[in-house]
This record gives sequence, C-alpha cells and structure tokens, in this order.
Amino acid sequence: MNAAEARKKRGGSTLLERERAVSKSCSCSLSFTCKMHYQAITGDRLTLTPKGEAALNVGGIYSEIPGSSKGKPTFERCADATLDEVKATYSQRGGEYGDSWHVENVQTRCLDAILVLLNLTVAELTVEQKRLIVMASLVDVKESRLIGPWKKDTLIDSIAYRAALAALVEEYQAK
Repeated sequence: MNAAEARKKRGGSTLLERERAVSKSCSCSLSFTCKMHYQAITGDRLTLTPKGEAALNVGGIYSEIPGSSKGKPTFERCADATLDEVKATYSQRGGEYGDSWHVENVQTRCLDAILVLLNLTVAELTVEQKRLIVMASLVDVKESRLIGPWKKDTLIDSIAYRAALAALVEEYQAK
C-alpha cells in the first residue's frame, strides 16, 4: 500500500481532517487522547489487549506501550507525589505561621524603607501591590537557592510560592 492509499484508508490526508472526521462520531471531550481518536487521527492501530491494556496492534500482534499497564503515566505519578508534598508542606507551615499572607497581616516595613531609599513613593503602592512584590521576591529567592547545594525543600517551596503568586496576581487583576 502506498502513502496515498494509507492516507485514504485513515479517512483524510491531514491530522486536522482526520480529527474533524472522528470528532463528529465521538462524544469524548479529550479528542486526541481518546483511543478512537488516537487510532483514527494518527493512523496507528491503538487497541486494547484481551487484558484491557493499551497496545499497538501491528499485524495482529500486540506491542505493549511501555508503562501503559502500570497505572498513572510517569509524569502524572511524579507530579502528583510532588504536589502532595507541596500541599503538606504549606499546610504545616500555615499552621505554624498563621495567615501571614492575608492583606491585613502583610508587613512591609523593610520594603517601605528600601522604596524610600530608592526615592520611590511608598504611598503610591497599595498593600496588595506590596504583597505581590514581596511574593515575587520570595519566588526569586527560591530560584536563587537552586545554584547552591541540592535541597528538595527549595523546589517544594518554590512550587508553592509560584502557585500562590499566580493566584494573587489573578485576584489583583480581577479587581
């Protein structure tokens, strides 16, 4: 079978055409990750083995996709484990420190002094704006610590600080 015949057999000449054709007949919302979509769009014969494992079916011989029968994909498994540790860390520290990031609890005396030193007007910044500056500074501190010796806690804290900063920026922009 030549390339043109193979494309015709798969239902279209491009990935986009094949995806459109398949999307009309499938109710999944994950199009490219659905087994039906994967097979129809890529042309690979992704099927389930008699045991229900994802496999490529080449000439009737199943070829297992590495890692497919071992639960979650490696990236998802590792990210979930790390995010669980991130949550445990900030929950434990939040219990120790209280809600130090609540706008009424944010202390910026040192920042205010530096802003005055730099001839910047402190009164022009709201507490919410100062909180963003402080949080961004802590993200930078965590990033700077990566040049030192390996310490897992540096990455764990960095993830939490970046996540909190993302939410604070979104809240600020929504106002």
